This record gives sequence, structure tokens and C-alpha cells, in this order.
Amino acid sequence: MTSRTAAAAGVLAAALSLAGCSSGSGTAAPAPPTDAGTPAPAATTPSAAAGALTSPPAPVAGEPGVLPAGFPVPPGSTVGPVAVEGGEIKATLTVSDGKTGYDFWRSRLPAAGYRITGSQMVGGIGEISFTGRDCAGPSQLGINDDSVTFECKRG
Repeated sequence: MTSRTAAAAGVLAAALSLAGCSSGSGTAAPAPPTDAGTPAPAATTPSAAAGALTSPPAPVAGEPGVLPAGFPVPPGSTVGPVAVEGGEIKATLTVSDGKTGYDFWRSRLPAAGYRITGSQMVGGIGEISFTGRDCAGPSQLGINDDSVTFECKRG
């Protein structure tokens, strides 16, 4: 049984158990066995400032696996693996359309505490340079149609 299947089975069993408790039947389905110590699969969480999805939450922004806290991500986007290498956070995102993503970030980055230092867009290809918040050094979004590279220099 994979960890994802085990986690889903555990959630289903808990829901069925709660339903059994409220029905007054006095019996509940036994919980299926799970793989002890296997972490649950990561989930995306809504970003209150952007109304969009971001990478999985973590206690400290910039740890492996997360974008900086509060970094806006366009609705419907997918955040790929996030890597921390030295003083940089790098990730690849998939957006529905490069121009839409470009317009989103041009309007949302300043509101999220980032300063845009340069930007250009030609067709579906462009870039936005920025600094601010957890990206103290020169940072960039490279947009190529529906693929976006994110590079954040932390200082």
C-alpha cells in the first residue's frame, strides 16, 4: 500500500467512524492499517493575499519544498519541486498562459511586498525582475509560454 493510498484510507476510515458515532448505531468500521512513520502527501494551501495556491506549507519560509511566504501564485498554477541552493530558492511553475501569469505578477508582486525592478513581455515569453521580502537580492521570474522559472536570491 503506498503512503498516498494509506493516508486516503485513514481519512476515509475516520470519516466513516465519525458518521457511525453520530448515527447512534454504536458500531464503527475498524481503521485500515497504515504505514507508521510514512509522511502524508503534501497538499497545497490557499494564499490569503493572492487568493491562489502556493506550495506546501512549512514553519519557516525558504526551507526546501516551499516558495517564500506570501509569494503570489496565479490561480490554477502548479508549483513544481522547490530547491534551496546556497542563497537561492529555485522552482518551476506551470501557468495557464504566459501573458496571464505576467499580468498577474505585475499587479500582485507590489501588493505582496515585492518591488519590480524590470519587466518585459513579447508574445508568451518574458521576464520580471524583482526584490523584496524573502528575496532581498535581485530575483527573477522567467516566463516561457506556460512554464515559469522562479529564482529568488535571499540576500
